[in-house]
Formats: sequence, C-alpha cells, structure tokens
Amino acid sequence: LPAFEPDYFLFHGQSNESIDVEFPQGTSMWYVGNIGFTATRILDLHTLGVATVVSSDGRPLPQELLTDSLLIMPGERYGLLVQEQNGEVNIPMQWLSMNTGEVLHEKTINSTFVTDIRETPERVQAFYDRGNGQIVVGTFQSTGKETVVVSDIAGRVVPTHVHFVNSTLYIQPLSPLSGAYLVSIVNQHTTHHAKVLIHP
Repeated sequence: LPAFEPDYFLFHGQSNESIDVEFPQGTSMWYVGNIGFTATRILDLHTLGVATVVSSDGRPLPQELLTDSLLIMPGERYGLLVQEQNGEVNIPMQWLSMNTGEVLHEKTINSTFVTDIRETPERVQAFYDRGNGQIVVGTFQSTGKETVVVSDIAGRVVPTHVHFVNSTLYIQPLSPLSGAYLVSIVNQHTTHHAKVLIHP
C-alpha cells in the first residue's frame, strides 16, 4: 500500500504547530470537515465546556451525541454545538495514518472566546495581477497602520513591498511566486485574510 504520509498538516488554513482561533462567547456552531487523506482526531473537547455532535455530512443526527473526542475520516463533515464555559483553552489535534492508525502529526488549537464576533478575522477580496506581478486587494480602507504579511501554505513569510492607492492595496513580491498564498492584513482592532492562487 502507498504510504499516504502528507508533507503539510493544515487546520483553519494554518500550518503552524500552534494555531490561534477565535470564537464568539456563549453557544456557537462549529462545522468541521476533513478534506485530506488521513484521519483527523480532535481531543479533549470537554475543555471547551460542552460539545455536542448534532449533524453528520449536513444531515441532522437522530440523537445528539455528547462527546469528548471526534474522529473525522477523509471526506467527513460534522456539526458541533459548543457551549463555551472557559475563556481560553488548548485543544490537541492529531493526524492518523490510514494504513496503521499511528499518529503522524500533532498540533494544538488555541481557542479564544471573544465577546464581539467582529473581532474575528474578516475576509477581503484579492487577486494576482500577472501583468504587473502584484497581489491586489480592492476596496480596503487603510488606517495607515496596517501590517501586511504574505505567507505560503507552509507558513513561510514572503518578502514584499506594500503600498496603498486610494482604497486599493498593492503587494509587490520581491521574488517570483507560484502556488497558493495567504495575505494577512493586521491593524490594532481587526485582522483581514485573503487567499490568492498564483500561476507562473
């Protein structure tokens, strides 16, 4: 059998070993899915408060399932109803070999519950202008104090030169790019994210 051992392990579009995610306080619905070819296991869900599985692959379950861990096979999707009781928790996550069941990789999800969901990352629209070799983010209101970071799927930061013209952000990579990239725009109050696919 093929080894099926991937090079990258992503959660919420991030490849860092420790991943920061924000959720609204109180009760919220989480939709989790596995789009890889290894099994994924989320552990210690009790640290969130109360986590109940309410749907599978978009279908409501006949009976809700209170759980402390969730094994998600390739292609599966689950709906979790989370009743938060703790402000900040760390949740272990594992990727398992489909051949042997052994743990291939582990990460920690640092979950923070915020009072205002608007503090969570916001999406902006971006595209790659091949003619000028620039990443363009449109209709973005700059405060002049943003930090702009472009990273690849492995989390490596790409050197860039950034400038704003009216409500458009232009990002000039300092070396040729090819593949999928995440653009993060951070200011004092909010974080904006955009994904860009660049073809050579």
